[in-house]
Amino acid sequence: MPVTHADVVNVLQPDEIDYPNAARHLSAEAVPILAEIAAGPDPGLASKAASLAGFLPGNAASVILPKAATHPNPVVRIAAAASIAHHAELLELADHLAKDPDEGVRRWASSSAHALRTQTPN
Repeated sequence: MPVTHADVVNVLQPDEIDYPNAARHLSAEAVPILAEIAAGPDPGLASKAASLAGFLPGNAASVILPKAATHPNPVVRIAAAASIAHHAELLELADHLAKDPDEGVRRWASSSAHALRTQTPN
């Protein structure tokens, strides 16, 4: 059964989301929808899409987080910056966000970049 925009919004609507569980239940079909939401006008949904991206496997975060990282609302950029900590392939994006005009974005991006640089390889 195809994943619809409404299906993804329903996952993001609750105030408290179990992100690891939500990530396990969404298919790859949800990735472009999450990217669209992360770039969209609703900062609440956009920040949740960015937060969820941090828990998605594969390259999903590489599709979603760059869009969230350019959102005009700093809350969304903070969510993107925090989610980068789970994805070593996005270290360059963390470094870019570490120069953001918003202090909160800079702090989370710096924290994510530090975490990625100090991770021990598996």
